[in-house]
Amino acid sequence: MGNSQSADEARSIILSGDAPKLLPTSSVGESTGKPITCSGWICEGGRTPSAICNTSLSQITVLTPGPTQIRVKIYAAGVNNADVNHLKSDLEERKLRRLSATSACGADGAGVIESIGWSDPGECDLKVGDRVLFLADFFSAEGGTFCQYAVVDRDIVSKIPPQAESTLSFPEAGALPTAGGTAFVALFDKLRIQSGQSIFISDATTDIGSVAVQLAHFYGLHVFASGPKSDLGFVKQLGADTALDQNSNTLVKCILEESNNYGVDFVLECGDAALAEEHSQVLRQGGSICLVSGLLKPSCDLCVRNQYSIHYVSVHSMLHTALAKAQLRPLLDLLVQLHMEGAFRFPNLVQVPLARANNALNFLANHHVRGKLVLTDFHEGQSSSTP
Repeated sequence: MGNSQSADEARSIILSGDAPKLLPTSSVGESTGKPITCSGWICEGGRTPSAICNTSLSQITVLTPGPTQIRVKIYAAGVNNADVNHLKSDLEERKLRRLSATSACGADGAGVIESIGWSDPGECDLKVGDRVLFLADFFSAEGGTFCQYAVVDRDIVSKIPPQAESTLSFPEAGALPTAGGTAFVALFDKLRIQSGQSIFISDATTDIGSVAVQLAHFYGLHVFASGPKSDLGFVKQLGADTALDQNSNTLVKCILEESNNYGVDFVLECGDAALAEEHSQVLRQGGSICLVSGLLKPSCDLCVRNQYSIHYVSVHSMLHTALAKAQLRPLLDLLVQLHMEGAFRFPNLVQVPLARANNALNFLANHHVRGKLVLTDFHEGQSSSTP
């Protein structure tokens, strides 16, 4: 992973070179009841010498929604490390994981409901024209969100309040599901944080880390957080009480000294899972650690040695279990409410056009981004802020 890049640096690199052209799209309502042919990024499978994420912009046919589905005209889509990890899989692994060769990449999306699959208006509170955000299943035949349209199940969709009442633009809404959902589940479902407790959050300048720091601060925890030395001012602005250089060999010592050698109640590992065991040294006896990516080594004996509780989070996996999937809409609704209350923001949104999605994926595969990458400009001549 390369050095931390500012929003301007990231955008400049991603926008270099020529971009492919997107297909023109129609207004909401004009295509109701008919399949739509539109532009979307699909995976070619495996790596090439010049690209870790080998994708191509293709013409994709998005079908009409089923009885419990909606079709969304997308205006913004977050770019996540999870997207990169799926695309880095070799072709055989992708087949085992049921990832279609013709479905679009991407999980996070925000846009306007273009059509619904049910006829009775009283059957569901969603209707054509509603602004929504959602977490797509890029394992499904309908595909993901790096596409001008997507078909999604209605139970994984959250309404965005009307523009006059909302703090959520489409770019912020498109950034929210994975980063916000992962941070919330890690803090409240796994670690079960409470006001007055303490937490160490590693890699706090990542999208998940930055949301986690803000939420932990909002709910009254004492927050230790690490990041690149050049970004410690930004980490403090997020709400960290103590900001630490993540590359310092005195990081553990500093946290223990500041906690009077008691340690913190929780560790949220938002960076490399290989560092989790080292970072666990700052935990008090019986504390809890949660990893948002990767697994501890099989030889790790933290739970026995120090009576730690160890947790893992994957909001995308919630899509594949009925009981967990039923919790996604309430989770997204709660995140929208927390955003409205000012509990968290995305202070460094790096907005790049959908036509540059391949560049954005390969940039994220090679660099540490200070903030959140979001794809916008899905429809020529239509703003991603006020369509």
